[in-house]
Amino acid sequence: MPDDRLGMHAPISRRDFLNGTLLAGAGLVLGPSPHGQAPAVSPADAWNGYGGAGDYARAHGNMYDVMTTAHRMRDGEFERAIAGATGTGEMYDLVAVGGGISGLAAAVVFQRKRGGRCLVLDNHAIFGGEAKRNEFSVDGHTVVAHQASAIFLVPQKGGYTDAFYNLIGMDRSAFEYQTCAEMPLAHSPYDEPPNYGFYFGPQFGQRPGVWVMDPWGKNLAGAPLSDAVKTELLRW
Repeated sequence: MPDDRLGMHAPISRRDFLNGTLLAGAGLVLGPSPHGQAPAVSPADAWNGYGGAGDYARAHGNMYDVMTTAHRMRDGEFERAIAGATGTGEMYDLVAVGGGISGLAAAVVFQRKRGGRCLVLDNHAIFGGEAKRNEFSVDGHTVVAHQASAIFLVPQKGGYTDAFYNLIGMDRSAFEYQTCAEMPLAHSPYDEPPNYGFYFGPQFGQRPGVWVMDPWGKNLAGAPLSDAVKTELLRW
C-alpha cells in the first residue's frame, strides 16, 4: 500500500504523537518486574483482564468466550451445529439481532406500534450492548465503573428522546442531580476530582498494587514511574 494512503506523510502534532506512544513507553521505562517472571495465565484470563466480580463478571465487554464463539462461527462450526438442530415450533413476528440499545429499542417500538412477539438475540450474558457495569476486585476492595454510558442527558419536554423515555417508562425525576460534599463526583468524563486515582498493579512491578489518588493534582507523587516519565506526562 502506498505511503500516502497510510498517512505516512501527514503532519502530526506533538500531543497526538504522545497520545499514541507515551503511556506505552512508560511501561517500557519501568523495566521488568522485580519479582521476576510473571506467572503463566490462561488465554481466557489474559484476554479478559481484571474483573470476575458481580453480576457482570462474564459480561464486561467482549469476553474470551464471546470472541472464540465468533471465531467458531467464522470457521463454519455454526453451520455444522445447526444442521442437527431440532425446531421448537416457536414463531416470532420480529427477531432483533443484538441486545444493545438499538436492538432493544427496535423490539419495544415494534411491539408498541404493531404488536406481536419479539425475540432479541445477543452473544453476551447480559443485555445492554456496549453499555455495561464493570465491577473489579482489587486488593480486597470492590471498584465499580461504567462502560460506554459515560454521559446521561435528561431531555427537555417535547423532543424525540423525551417521547422515547415516556415509551419505556423512565422516570426522569429520579435523575435529579444531588450534591455530595464527602465524595465529589465528576460532571463529565473529562473532569478529574481529587477522589479519582490511578492503580498500578503487577504490570508495573507492584505487588500488592499501589493506588495514587488525585494523580494530576499531586503531580504524580507516589506513582511508580521514573522522573523522566513523570515529567513528560505532566508536560502533556
